[in-house]
Amino acid sequence: MLHVLLLSPCQLSTAATMKSLILAAVILQLVIIGIKTDGKVSYFHITVVKYQFGDIIEFPRKIGTYSHYAVYVGPESGVNVSQGDNGIFHRTGTSLCKRYTCEFGKLNKTRGKSNDKKRNYLDNDKEYPAENRTPVKIRERIEEKNEECRKYKVFTNNCEHLATYVRYGIGRSLQVSGRLNSCNINVFIIFFYKVTSGGF
Repeated sequence: MLHVLLLSPCQLSTAATMKSLILAAVILQLVIIGIKTDGKVSYFHITVVKYQFGDIIEFPRKIGTYSHYAVYVGPESGVNVSQGDNGIFHRTGTSLCKRYTCEFGKLNKTRGKSNDKKRNYLDNDKEYPAENRTPVKIRERIEEKNEECRKYKVFTNNCEHLATYVRYGIGRSLQVSGRLNSCNINVFIIFFYKVTSGGF
């Protein structure tokens, strides 16, 4: 015996809507449970690509007095600079270990627990025109620095200098200049106090 279920157009619309909602919920659950990040399955974590090739990424550190900087080169960016499956190009090593390298690295490993953010802070500065930050020019500067990184110097050749050089063609470090200006003001205040109080 064949049973035919007749539904009104209103009931069909409701049934289709419910089916779509259930399907969307199942897909979202699968996405939340099994996102792969740097080869590891991360639970309850959705990764959204928020960077474009050549973006400067700031990684604030726990101490809060400085940040690490890198340039985004993710393999999904469509620009090949021999990065493989690495997401960033940055300076690693310290003056303590005498190892100075500019290399490709994993975004998630460098991120750690910090809240990284895009910091293309010189994009609106007329001194750094847009034609200097095309993917072709950024790739050329990455290739140049990947071969010759030079010695790390906190005031003149740190990770922020590298990132701004790769993006803009000129190395700058706002965190260094900000600290130097702060230091100069403090020295001036101490000097002024000593002079006015007869300390010298």
